[in-house]
Amino acid sequence: MTPGVAAAVLMVLASPAAAAPGAHVDGPSFACARVTSHVNQIICASADLSALDRALDDTFQTVVHQPTVNAAKLRADEANWVRRVLRTCADSACIKAAYEGRMDALRHVSQVAASPAASGETQSFPASAAVVAASQALIGASCDGIDNLAALDRTGRHPLGDFVSIPGQAPVLLRHAIVFVLGSGRGSEAFLFTRTGSSAGRCTITDFAVLPDHGSGLMSCSVDPSLTGGVGSSGVGVRLPKGGLAYWEVSETDGRLHRLPLEVLGWTKSVRCRQPEAGE
Repeated sequence: MTPGVAAAVLMVLASPAAAAPGAHVDGPSFACARVTSHVNQIICASADLSALDRALDDTFQTVVHQPTVNAAKLRADEANWVRRVLRTCADSACIKAAYEGRMDALRHVSQVAASPAASGETQSFPASAAVVAASQALIGASCDGIDNLAALDRTGRHPLGDFVSIPGQAPVLLRHAIVFVLGSGRGSEAFLFTRTGSSAGRCTITDFAVLPDHGSGLMSCSVDPSLTGGVGSSGVGVRLPKGGLAYWEVSETDGRLHRLPLEVLGWTKSVRCRQPEAGE
């Protein structure tokens, strides 16, 4: 794979869309002066939803003009989403979830168009809808003072709900992050990513990803920039049952986990991983 294609794949996976020319600075991507629909009125009244609308419009404009994307089909799909999903919302929470889900779908379209192989390498591992919902509900929660993930709080409830620590799995300590491997009572595992800006900074759960069934324990990994043309990376990885490595880069800018397609990028021999040790 050429460096240019590799860079394009990385941008699709980990970078927000560039701002579209003429985008509204404060309001949404459409004019609010004469809106009549309930959904548009809610969007216009909310700075956060307006920002999400601009971000979605930027993402759509980037993807619809991407080479190999079927623009006519994508425009029809977008209109269908507006009619069947967005316009059925009755409140801000529903609109926010609709926007976020649509942006994820557009990124997937972009990723498949850029590289079908990369799309296959970065598919999420399966988990029940209940586990995913429980994990998503923890994003934004504080993890300050949770030294023992198996401990109960004063009310007798676990501070992370249904999730408990996995015996024998030490947390992975990175420069700006701690990644805990947690299990739920529903039988699936996920890891929740917590991040601190400094040793005295606040601990906040910022992301999660589902682990593969029967994979190895979570490892601390890094990409040697001398082997990748100067591109470095750090994160966590899991050895897969049928061979290969699932690798998530941990972003220091947004506190999110981005699974990278190692085969497509040609990084399979550039990633160095080790098992974390208790008490690190």
